[in-house]
Amino acid sequence: MAQHLAFGISVLLLAIASSYFIQQFFKCPVEHRSNSEKVAERTSWLCSGNVSTDRVCRFKNLCYSSRLDKFVAIGVSSTEEKSLMKSELGEALSLTSVVDMKYTCDIVSSSASAIQNGKVKIKFMDGKYLIFARFVEGNLGHFIHDEMIPIYQTLFLHHKAWNPGAITLMLFDRGDVGTFRDLYSTFTDNPILQKVDLSFEEDNTITCFEDAIVGLSKETVWFKYDFVSPEGPVMNTTATWEHINNFTEHVRARLAIYPNCNGDDFGIIFRRKTNRIIVNEDEIISAISEGFGLTIIATSLEENSLTDLIEKASCAKLMIGVHGALLMLMIFLQPQSVVLELFPYGIIPDYKSQYKTLASLPGSNIEYVRWRNMDETNTVTHPENERYFGGIAHLQKETQNKIIESSEVSPKKRLSHPEWRFRLYQDTIVDIPAITKLLGGTYLRKGMQTRKDQSRFFDLIGSVYVFTVRTVKQLMSKTSLNSQLNTNRKRALKTTVITYGN
Repeated sequence: MAQHLAFGISVLLLAIASSYFIQQFFKCPVEHRSNSEKVAERTSWLCSGNVSTDRVCRFKNLCYSSRLDKFVAIGVSSTEEKSLMKSELGEALSLTSVVDMKYTCDIVSSSASAIQNGKVKIKFMDGKYLIFARFVEGNLGHFIHDEMIPIYQTLFLHHKAWNPGAITLMLFDRGDVGTFRDLYSTFTDNPILQKVDLSFEEDNTITCFEDAIVGLSKETVWFKYDFVSPEGPVMNTTATWEHINNFTEHVRARLAIYPNCNGDDFGIIFRRKTNRIIVNEDEIISAISEGFGLTIIATSLEENSLTDLIEKASCAKLMIGVHGALLMLMIFLQPQSVVLELFPYGIIPDYKSQYKTLASLPGSNIEYVRWRNMDETNTVTHPENERYFGGIAHLQKETQNKIIESSEVSPKKRLSHPEWRFRLYQDTIVDIPAITKLLGGTYLRKGMQTRKDQSRFFDLIGSVYVFTVRTVKQLMSKTSLNSQLNTNRKRALKTTVITYGN
């Protein structure tokens, strides 16, 4: 009898120890209910959107199997329930906000008995989660348009009273968290999770989320990429500047940016150091300062933190940059500001119009103008660059010559095409009289200095511009193409340009 009692006590102690080990291993909170009782609850969901590729759903008790690489809906086992799930959720859910991008997740059904009888081990994740995938990592323009604003809108739609302490972001792609880890903190105080965090050694282990939103809202997306057709504005977009302003107010508050814009008016020009360089940048700064009474600050992501750039943009009256990701910071400009986008030779602005489209959304109080280099002699190409940065030396000579001789990149060519990159990453001498005339027709005209003969000012700009461009081109003609590609040579060109005074 004593032996049986001792054996029973040993079994009880072993069961208690095993339960404790499992809880510690999976970092599950100690609760009155066991894990199996929690996940055995039927998966439920509430969705928004019209079709599976435009659908965002909020789930209770949604699970994920790393072995199957599929989400699992618990308690959906009968034919009727499977049919209902398919009609409500579609074949799969899109994980991104990107239009036409086929990055989806599958949801399969499972009965609760498989978990209750111990055939499946589980890890229960308490709290609220937002699960999504990225399109382009490390690009600020994509980051804000494809992720940040949609994240804000998704949380607003599904968690109107959400707070950063209650939300955990889960990146459901294969990449690292990346460059903008700090900006994710505007949405969460918790560590960023990745798909790899859900991988376990045991094939029969699944992760179950207490409360999870899957996918991102497309409500704020205004631009599409070239998956199905050439990139361009989203037709019938519902995005407005009310969405934009709600997002920027949230970001400023979380980053503790409280701009004081009562000082002198100023503008910013985005300076690039390795590609898409504005060769006569110093002249542009002098011309605009002289003509419009603005101090122009040259800034870059290499020399400034993103928080610093947002703070500068929040009080700037003018933003200038070659087509690129940093121009997305125009969303932080104050009302009645101006954006000047510069396009290199061969790039057709109508097919790279995400910033023009942004400025034209309902509620916008930002004026957008653009300039395109139509003079091939005002460009410096870099055929010997790496492929990603526009190099074409790896191509056959005949193909290289066709790219060099082309005057326009066809919109039918994908953004990864060598000709796109060749033209996008070239350097440019900007036509100063042309851009000062453009800016003279914008909000900035109110700040132009009072002159007895305004036309004389523009004549002066034109004459100095012609003289300076001639000087720069003479410097360029004395060097070989290889020398032009040298970074130090490009810097020399920038310091040799002639500026003019009052």
